[in-house]
Amino acid sequence: MRSFIKMHLFLVGFLLLAGCTTRANWYHPEKGPSPTNNLGLELDLTDHEASRYARYRVEPDGVITFWGGQDAVFDRVTWRGTITEEEGRSIDRIVRDRDWFETPPAGDRVGDETWIIMLVEPGNRRGFTVLGHDMGVDELWSILQAASSRRFVDVIDALPKPSIESLNGGTTTPAAEDEGQ
Repeated sequence: MRSFIKMHLFLVGFLLLAGCTTRANWYHPEKGPSPTNNLGLELDLTDHEASRYARYRVEPDGVITFWGGQDAVFDRVTWRGTITEEEGRSIDRIVRDRDWFETPPAGDRVGDETWIIMLVEPGNRRGFTVLGHDMGVDELWSILQAASSRRFVDVIDALPKPSIESLNGGTTTPAAEDEGQ
């Protein structure tokens, strides 16, 4: 049974890999300003040991799409939003300062994490796989996770706000009762 599960997970990973290596038909360069300097990217994380699956796509116009967990496995979008100008500049800096189009990271091969990354810009495309950790990939992951965490803002804002009444349970004890005790 365990080998069946591992085979199934391998096939899922292979399908994710195959999906990432297809032509990036989602990429459309911006004619005006772009928060990513006209860079588009797709990042897929597969970690079978920890059962972690995620996909991020950042388009040159700042749209970010996130697939997480089962949604990543079954290709269902979990959330779509936009990155900030600062996030866009950081993503561009990571890719260009480390020259990922020419020399992509390979990873330290520690752990079970497999990162499949596709970079696209006008006239240039680069796909590569990173096994384990790489400082630049970890930094990129952190930016993408922070951006996609904004999907919780409405939920958090809808929660009741703490107040003195809610902390006291909404009751007060009259002063006369306190003196008699």
